Amino acid sequence: MGSCRCSAAILSLLQLAVLATAYIQFEPTMVPKDETSKNRFVATSRATYGKYEQHKFRKLARTNEDHNCIVFGCTLLGEVVDIQRANVTAYDPETLKKLTKTVGKRKTREVQFTHAPSGGVLLQEEELDRWFMLYQFESNPGGLFRMRLRLEDDTDLASRLTVPVSFIQYGGLWKPRVATTTPKGTMIGSEGIGPDAMVLGSVDCLQDDKKDDCLINKDGGLFFDVMDFMRYFKRDPETLKKEGKLKEGLSGIPGFKPYRYGFAYDVGLVVNQDDRVLESVRKLHALGRFGAAGIGVMQDGLTVYISGGKGGLYRFVDDDFRGSFRSGELSAAVIRHEPGFDGKIVTGTKFSVGWVPLGKTSAEDVASFVGEDGDLTFSDMMLQSDLKGGKCPENYKGVKVGERFECLRLVTEDLSVVFEPERLAALKGATTDVFRFSQIATRLDSDKFFIGVQEIREGALLPKKGTGSVPVEARPCGCVFQVKIDTDFTVTEMEAVMCGDTSGADEENQCNTETVANPRSLTFANQFETLLIGEDTPNHLNNYVWAYDPATGHSTRIFHAAKEGRITSLTWFQDVVGGNNYIGMTIANPFDTFGWLSYFGSFDLTSGEKLSFSNVQVPYDGGNQDLPLGFKKVTRGSTETLDGFREILKTGASLPKTGSKKESVMLGEVVDVKLKPVNSYQQGPVKPERIEQSEISHKIASASLIETCGNLFSVVTTESLPGTTYVVTLKNSKKGLKASSAVHIDWSDVGGLWRSGSAVVTPWNTHLGGELLEPDGADFLGYPCLTGFSSCFKSRADQAFQDSLSFIRYFDVYLDDLDNKFENLAKRFQPYRYGYNYEVTVNKAGCATPRKLMTLGRFSHSSQIVMPDQKTVYMSDYTTGRNVGGGLFKFVAKAAGDLTSGTLYAAKFKIKTGTLNKFDIEWIKLGSASNDELTKKAESIKFNEMFDFVPSAKRCRDGLKEINVKSTKECLNVRKGMEKWAAFFETRRYASLLGASIELANVRSLTYDSNEDKVLMAVKQITPRDKVMLQDDVEGSTNDVKVTLAPCGAIYAMEVDESYDINKFELFHAGTDDFGNIENNICNVEDVAFPGDMDVIPGHGKVLVGEDSCTVDNRGSVCGHENNAIWALDSAKTNGPPVLDRILTSPVFSGIASPRWYASINEMPLLTAVVNEVYRANTQDPVDPNDAGAVFGYFGPFTDDAADNRRVQDQTTPACINKKSKNAQCPSSRGG
Repeated sequence: MGSCRCSAAILSLLQLAVLATAYIQFEPTMVPKDETSKNRFVATSRATYGKYEQHKFRKLARTNEDHNCIVFGCTLLGEVVDIQRANVTAYDPETLKKLTKTVGKRKTREVQFTHAPSGGVLLQEEELDRWFMLYQFESNPGGLFRMRLRLEDDTDLASRLTVPVSFIQYGGLWKPRVATTTPKGTMIGSEGIGPDAMVLGSVDCLQDDKKDDCLINKDGGLFFDVMDFMRYFKRDPETLKKEGKLKEGLSGIPGFKPYRYGFAYDVGLVVNQDDRVLESVRKLHALGRFGAAGIGVMQDGLTVYISGGKGGLYRFVDDDFRGSFRSGELSAAVIRHEPGFDGKIVTGTKFSVGWVPLGKTSAEDVASFVGEDGDLTFSDMMLQSDLKGGKCPENYKGVKVGERFECLRLVTEDLSVVFEPERLAALKGATTDVFRFSQIATRLDSDKFFIGVQEIREGALLPKKGTGSVPVEARPCGCVFQVKIDTDFTVTEMEAVMCGDTSGADEENQCNTETVANPRSLTFANQFETLLIGEDTPNHLNNYVWAYDPATGHSTRIFHAAKEGRITSLTWFQDVVGGNNYIGMTIANPFDTFGWLSYFGSFDLTSGEKLSFSNVQVPYDGGNQDLPLGFKKVTRGSTETLDGFREILKTGASLPKTGSKKESVMLGEVVDVKLKPVNSYQQGPVKPERIEQSEISHKIASASLIETCGNLFSVVTTESLPGTTYVVTLKNSKKGLKASSAVHIDWSDVGGLWRSGSAVVTPWNTHLGGELLEPDGADFLGYPCLTGFSSCFKSRADQAFQDSLSFIRYFDVYLDDLDNKFENLAKRFQPYRYGYNYEVTVNKAGCATPRKLMTLGRFSHSSQIVMPDQKTVYMSDYTTGRNVGGGLFKFVAKAAGDLTSGTLYAAKFKIKTGTLNKFDIEWIKLGSASNDELTKKAESIKFNEMFDFVPSAKRCRDGLKEINVKSTKECLNVRKGMEKWAAFFETRRYASLLGASIELANVRSLTYDSNEDKVLMAVKQITPRDKVMLQDDVEGSTNDVKVTLAPCGAIYAMEVDESYDINKFELFHAGTDDFGNIENNICNVEDVAFPGDMDVIPGHGKVLVGEDSCTVDNRGSVCGHENNAIWALDSAKTNGPPVLDRILTSPVFSGIASPRWYASINEMPLLTAVVNEVYRANTQDPVDPNDAGAVFGYFGPFTDDAADNRRVQDQTTPACINKKSKNAQCPSSRGG
């Protein structure tokens, strides 16, 4: 058989070549946490094809590490330095005394560290071609360090030299909080919110134990900010207190001028005559004293947008047209709501933006006020008063700046526009209270940019036109806005594109982890069209970085910091050091103290390609919460936007009957042999009672696409008893692919169709399905009655009773027709007609030829896969509940593409010594037969004709062999001459007698992974109840299989050799319930739960896994995942868990079946799936009867050239079936 893969080597090389360029990365969907998302389909909306790169989070430095700082007193990164660039001493905030520590036997002072980096900007000194990172630290006094970089291994960054940057001429740096680059290639940053001169001027003392109205009492935060900063001037709090300076007001701390701080600043690099690189620093006083939370210079180099430290959005326009920012005009935004605004800001909410002028500014004009001798006070510009009688006094105006309400009166605008611009803006009617804006991400050659809003506060907004304000609801988790600018770079509109919310909040996360919370840092990957968003929030235990796609409006979580760590800056560096590309990041104050100066990259990119990141899971497990973890892969290449999950058909709907102008067919309606609706049963006090009500099955077992000769059909089968099958004609329209008509398939020649499992399309373009949970022949040996006594059929074999009773409705026979006699049932029901694979061929006219394939054995056919040789078929045997214990089977046909004759095999597992979850597999031949001879024999054969049998015996006697099938020990032997019939009609039992391993439980599906040349097996779950897979002492079992528990299911991989034989078996991936089982999910929401049907995307490196994980009975509901999902897993085995992305979630109480990738439907790929209703156990009642219906739908078509992977499958277009067989059922000849 080795010759059957003569082209295998060539095919494998072709696959590898395509994999290198055609990996597919879907944009992942998030876990539904709000009620809207939980009750609808949420589908991926983007696919990217191309090359992927594997990446990991990289450390450039951490605080408290030595990074070659060459200045005396600066030895470790993060040390706070003073005016002489020497490190300062920490102090006790309770006593204000300097802190000491013991080193050996010697006491020494404790150096003050900051572990809060707040910005990192990469600059090039072009003359010497040297690259430097400028890192700033949000401390007081603030720190800015220049770190020279070097390359290791062409792409890895390393520090070479670190130097603190001096701001001595400006009296130091106050809590720097934001930094970015300008179009000129310099760094522009901003100090934090400056010391409030109004508050400082209103107190007569800073600290006095005998007074309770000093600064420390009025504003403790500001007091300690000032004490921290005074160390810059070598005036520590302990000394100030000893000297009695704190009992005075501002006069007690000479040298400290509040109006020197809170400004933006600019840093460039210059080279001196000795070829030394130096910094050129300048505070940008003309930009105003905002303590900015965000700053962005537009592409014109003249317009600057500023996020006010307390709130509001501001614009500065340079008026010397050189971009020096020495003089210009400041304006403040007035944000107005659009018509229909209800006060709730959500994704899609739009606002218009107008501007109110604040005034002209000039750095030269205010120079005297910002020097060390400046004596400007708040009262020189404004007056403040307390409320009187609940109102502001006459001539005072009540305004809200940020969260603070104040009564103010303007004295002079000329100075206020520079030194109190936020208060001036509030007085002039600007929007300063609702939006707490953060960083700005500019876009090249675009009329849009992005801005973060860390928090939306309660307030009120005026309408775009007219009067009357609308109260605004607080949004504590923040939003990201897309801002529109006109040709003059003036903002005119803003729209919320991503908002956080509190749905799904828990003790550790007060905001929803499936969307952003309190965005602080933003950066845009220009030319690759991806917005990166970093969080700085206490509302997520682990702060995240998100990659937002403006084309789809969806985002992917691509990184999480260690718990409590704040992502304070995020910067995209393109074509930098050595032509590389990086994502730079700073992380402040993680749980283990030390801040991170870090990066991802380098990324090998070509301009114009799109980026797609693999998803990073929410770290519900404690170990991962302690780590910074990032995306494993980024895919670059071409991309296309998808229209979500689109419905083709839905059960409960009527379609025109194919070939008829008047008749219709209701999809899902269970019909009898004459294709008439059957009646339903309801449970009576003693026995089931017939009711004259039709039954509609909202569970589609399988739905395939058959394209033949340019026409497109779907074969759809319901998971009902009896089974119902349709040929559905499909048409393409402007609204997509839709069912246009349908007709029943008539199974009367084979006694009807049992309930179905999943199905596949064969390489020769037919529908190949299987009958599931077959009737046990041993249950039909004879009983004195059907119901009423303990010896009756119902009492002895209740499931067989219920199933056969449901099925004989196919013959228009009901319980009352049987006179309570088992023999009357036996005349109508022959169990050996059911439990097989079946095949449906559809020709170009929609004529269907159905047949059962008994050659493939009789057992519970949950899935089947045809290997590329078109002869080998692998089949899973689904056993579940208290009756687990099935096998793995193989069929090898005599001729390719013809499954009507061949040989059947069963697998024997042999554990690899010293391992769990790893086995070798051997194959035991069961027998050979043709379909014709089996079909004839199945009409009459009985269980006791094949076996000598003693049921439920403690010890097997009379030479009978002990076996264990479906968790039951049995004693039996095959009667002489009956081996062939036993092999094909009692496959499971016969295989067990020959020593095969009949020990598998809950096996839902198989698929052939051509990407890795392996067969994958999905096991729904393995619990302590499934002893046959866990123990080696099960009575009657071969006890070959012993694996670990998998309460949330597992996927196993089986190697395939050159003859398409499976020979090895090992665990590939398993879900978990150890963590992440939040809300109504008993399994980790970030991983696969209860895997069901699977498929592979050949050549694109992905495995598709559908979930069907909810069970509902009289005790309530149990769901692996409340919203079941389709996952796209990387098919390549890795040391850790595979990359997996959720690409669809279905509404609550629905399950997913049959995810299928079609390489070519109308010359383009499609991905289809079925979403079924969940039923209450042992009933015909959907859990949610409102608008009940099973949906067959699709993603696509995938139109990008890179999506077409037919060359990997060695096929061009599906086979054209033009002929009409003699048994064909054509639409005009069928009755239903």
